[in-house]
Amino acid sequence: MAPRDPSDPHDQTVPAPAAPAEATVSGPDVEEHEPDPATATDRSVFPGYDDAGEVGRGGMAEVHRVHDRGLDRDVAAKVLSGRLAHQDSLAQALVKEAQITAQLEHPFIIPVHARGENKLGTPFFTMKLVDGLTLSRWMETNAPPGSENRAPQGHRLADALEVFLKVCEAVAFAHESGVLHRDIKPGNIMVGRFGQVYLMDWGLAIRMAEQKDSVVMGTPAFMSPEQARGEKLDGRSDQFSLGAVLYYVLSRRAPYVKSTLGELMALVRAGACVDLGTVPLVPPPPVDLVSIVRRAMHPNAECRFPDVSALAEAVRGFLRAGQHLPEIVFSQGDRVMTEGEPGVTAFIVVEGRAEAHQMIHGVRRVVRHLGPGDVFGELAVLTGARRSASIDAVTELRVQVVSREMLESGLGMQSWVGVFVRTLATRFAELESKVRR
Repeated sequence: MAPRDPSDPHDQTVPAPAAPAEATVSGPDVEEHEPDPATATDRSVFPGYDDAGEVGRGGMAEVHRVHDRGLDRDVAAKVLSGRLAHQDSLAQALVKEAQITAQLEHPFIIPVHARGENKLGTPFFTMKLVDGLTLSRWMETNAPPGSENRAPQGHRLADALEVFLKVCEAVAFAHESGVLHRDIKPGNIMVGRFGQVYLMDWGLAIRMAEQKDSVVMGTPAFMSPEQARGEKLDGRSDQFSLGAVLYYVLSRRAPYVKSTLGELMALVRAGACVDLGTVPLVPPPPVDLVSIVRRAMHPNAECRFPDVSALAEAVRGFLRAGQHLPEIVFSQGDRVMTEGEPGVTAFIVVEGRAEAHQMIHGVRRVVRHLGPGDVFGELAVLTGARRSASIDAVTELRVQVVSREMLESGLGMQSWVGVFVRTLATRFAELESKVRR
């Protein structure tokens, strides 16, 4: 989890004065901090571990990189900050977090290894040390330069949605186990160096059967209206937060924008976020994903998806339909591609009509008429040859663009299927060349 900026209302958490035992504590943020030896403690703080220093800090707890002497490995240790270490209610909350997280054994939930106490009775627990980035940092790292006002497209969007779906799986599992997370946000989602995804920081998690009304806590910019109003929650509240994360994935900004925490909380209670469809992004995010976000973030919980699994299935349906592909619109008469040029992208016609023509013995000949659903440009991409024909837009033409990377990934070009496809494409190109002669 990224360090909180107290001047940024989007990352401010709402404490619970009436219930300090459930106030926010933060998780590790190993992607942004190297261990600081100056913060290392003596062995009495983490018996059985050598402390390499602090790697993350939140409102009430800190995380250290420690070396487990028994198993000879580095792990993360979470402990209350020094000034709070002797508050029994907060110590109980830390123990509860460790217990709940440990009981949620799932590939996309951070694993808890052990729980312990130092000689003063201060509790701590150890968990997997993640070498990676928070979702927010990962999005920034993967975004091309100058793309602040651009929605992610193509493989970048597909990759981000795959991360999102893994988080949905983790949340659905937690709900099935009777647990609400209550603080789902980009800063609590970690993406590892090798593609691992973990939902972190279960410090606000609560068993649904044990919750009480009138306790408001969490991160306002990503919380549901009912959570902001202190009402009793169910899985649809976490679903709202997931919708807010998807909003962030598509726009790289939080759904609510206000200068003060008080103004922000008023908007959150009313569910008055900035509609994703009105955010000035060029090109805009896909309309189907905008609709999914609107439903997941509906102010009325009854109007959201039945559960998180249904939300995930809607996103999977979008991916299966190939709607994550970037689109280009050509005006009537525009040249879409030129015969003889290298081929690095293929195209799928969405709307409009186009015409393919070749120069054969100096004579321009129309060889194909293209309409919605037709594909062109794929032979050059698959075979590495140059374009065999030119394409002109006969009417306004809207096409989806498939890059070489996406085509090879989708077909599994290193597999036997890919070999068959490439061979067929090569033979077809050879036959086409013979016909032209």
